[in-house]
Amino acid sequence: MSAELVAAARPLLPLRVDTVEYNDPMVVIAGPGWSLSIACPWRLTRAGLLVCAYGDENAASRMARLVGRDVTEVSPQGRHEASCDPALALTDGYLLEVFSDTDLDPWVMRLPEQTFVGAISA
Repeated sequence: MSAELVAAARPLLPLRVDTVEYNDPMVVIAGPGWSLSIACPWRLTRAGLLVCAYGDENAASRMARLVGRDVTEVSPQGRHEASCDPALALTDGYLLEVFSDTDLDPWVMRLPEQTFVGAISA
């Protein structure tokens, strides 16, 4: 699925982040014509340093920093091209990585013409 997501997202880039909603454990990041809902573990780094992660006390305010930035790349998370989970590179060195941990708590990325759902069995 990751290759399909990457191929679908590539012509739409950059994707503007207009809103970030954080209601632990749910995160919704959205902009014109797209959204990413996360109900599984994730982490946000900047220039290789951890900014916040799933369950962190200050995650809401730190995730809010993404508003006004652009997603510049969507790629498979991790070192494996076969990974079904996405990594989103954003302006100013931010990287959001998503980690499916069960089939019950997926991530969902909606693009104008397609919707992608990631889970362990995906």
